[in-house]
Amino acid sequence: MASRGVRAQLVARHLGGRAGPSWYGWVPAYDRNLHKDAPGRLLLEAALAESHRLAHLEFDFLIGDEDYKWHYATHNREIGPLGQPPLALRVQQEAKKRL
Repeated sequence: MASRGVRAQLVARHLGGRAGPSWYGWVPAYDRNLHKDAPGRLLLEAALAESHRLAHLEFDFLIGDEDYKWHYATHNREIGPLGQPPLALRVQQEAKKRL
């Protein structure tokens, strides 16, 4: 609650969720006008500390190559196609090559 004469202002928020032993961070954001005060970093570090306290096996930043993710990363998981494309797609690609 804001003190009298002080306006309450949202400076950072982080939407995420837990599934099994993992925490997934989906939508972090902060007020860019307050960048020098690092509200996003402070909130993220509090979330990481809480995740560690709760003994999650991983804190997954999900897809994206933002610099802050690499600052905290201990490893990464490559994401790409697995197996062969569906037959219809393979036939279409072969037809395009032959044309």
